Amino acid sequence: MNNIHSSTITAVLLAVFTMATGAGQSASDTIPDLIISSEGGYWQPGNFIITTNGVADVTVDEKSKKQLWEGFGGTFNEAGWDALSVVSSEIPRALKLLFDETDGANLAYGRMPIGASDYAMDWYTLAETAGDYAMDHFSIERDRDKLIPYVKAALEVKPDLHLWASPWNPPSWMIDASEKMKDDPQTQEAYALYLARFVEEYAKENLKIEAIHPQNEPGYAKVKWSESLFITFIKNYLGPTFEERGITSEIWCGTMSHPDDGDIAVTCMNDAAAMKYVKGFGLQWNLEGVVATLSRKGRVWQTEHRCGNYNFTAKYWDQNRYDPDKPQNDHRYAEESWQLIRDWIAAGVNAYNAWNMVLDTYGKSLYDWPQNALLVVDRSVGKLIVTPAYYVFRHFSQYVTPGATLIETNGSNDALAFMNPDGSIIVEVYNKEDASKKMTVSITGKLYQFDVPAHGWGTLRVKQPASAENGSRRQFYRSSKRLEIIRTAGGHLVTLPCREPGYIELLTPDGRVLDSRRFSGKSRSIALENNLQIGLLLIRLHYDKTTISARFCNLH
Repeated sequence: MNNIHSSTITAVLLAVFTMATGAGQSASDTIPDLIISSEGGYWQPGNFIITTNGVADVTVDEKSKKQLWEGFGGTFNEAGWDALSVVSSEIPRALKLLFDETDGANLAYGRMPIGASDYAMDWYTLAETAGDYAMDHFSIERDRDKLIPYVKAALEVKPDLHLWASPWNPPSWMIDASEKMKDDPQTQEAYALYLARFVEEYAKENLKIEAIHPQNEPGYAKVKWSESLFITFIKNYLGPTFEERGITSEIWCGTMSHPDDGDIAVTCMNDAAAMKYVKGFGLQWNLEGVVATLSRKGRVWQTEHRCGNYNFTAKYWDQNRYDPDKPQNDHRYAEESWQLIRDWIAAGVNAYNAWNMVLDTYGKSLYDWPQNALLVVDRSVGKLIVTPAYYVFRHFSQYVTPGATLIETNGSNDALAFMNPDGSIIVEVYNKEDASKKMTVSITGKLYQFDVPAHGWGTLRVKQPASAENGSRRQFYRSSKRLEIIRTAGGHLVTLPCREPGYIELLTPDGRVLDSRRFSGKSRSIALENNLQIGLLLIRLHYDKTTISARFCNLH
């Protein structure tokens, strides 16, 4: 091991000591600075000019910063793996398209169902033995057929993928005759144990579940929860059970969708005993309007992208397009998707999750609703198809990295801008008009001009010098060797400067190890847990014959 030769850099309240022999090329260095998508021409490298003449359509104010961005994700369901099994030779390509940072969408999060979602092959739970309050018959054996192989195949492409989970239904014996969740203490304790056992059994599969949302869509689910019962369950049963069993997975108030679910989330926000355990709020579909309220007390994620093909009124949707036999998976759904992502991010969410990453071309749920996906499989000809909506997500998720910050834009509602941890500025634009538009974007006093086709969208990256900063939402350090440390709710996200395998440690000044992780040569970032320790900390990274050490002050 090389000796560590340290130099000191002080930035706000950060003091960092680092040494490195060099770092490999980042994936972000290999993607174009401008990418354009339009109907018939998706993911096309574009050209731009820098000029001093013209009026900006979009002005980026990099000094006006908004929420921290944690990343984009997608959902694992049995139906997706079943569809991929028809084109087994295409599975590596499909997962690369979804998770690879260089040649794919670089999705950072994976949502999982606890038991069946409506895109399982049929309805099931993990503990259907009636009266099994001790969970003696709890089993994830069913998941080993499709769901676990799906997740593990994704982890081969992205080893640092973050997993979180929610149930669609509890075991049927926990539901009363009126389809309400039973509220007796014995049942509530058993359900908390059910969720704890899920985390524990998946850990035995080397799958870390980082967060649990107790119920998907309480107001729409097959089981109904009252507001008071949902909050009581979190503060009196789920939180204490996780504590007693030493489970470090975060508990979120989610995933909320029905208008009444918003009331549950707001009441939870105002309940100090519940918020002792709740780390954030998961919202989807109808609850964009409560993001600003909830974000005052915690992180807020958009947890399920709208699936399209609605037999009801919805924004950006023509109900006459509804098809009861198959989803559209077309360009118009992609335009809808761009606008939905824009709306939720502008509302203030910290992350955004796609629904089904993969389905077949019929895309029917257990409710017989045909829904769109990012990738689809045509079973009749054995073909994997990349849908237009996939490219919408990739425009965002490959360019905007976890730890970015949303920054202000002026001049157009069809634009968003982010500052990545490396200091680069990412601008996302959309042209909803019927004619091509020459877009002029002002960034740090320079005008960038490029063409966006009719009903198309584009992503512009402008590289900027990075700075170290500290604020109410994050602590961040970037060294000259690309070591980046970002404070998260549960610890620290460290972006790695290398493409070699190694290990990383989080230590106190006296050498006590708080967390340590090994990483593969494919890893780009590692999450280290630290829920309690504040003050001066040390991160030590070892790979090849190099050691990098970084000392920083954890303020929260």
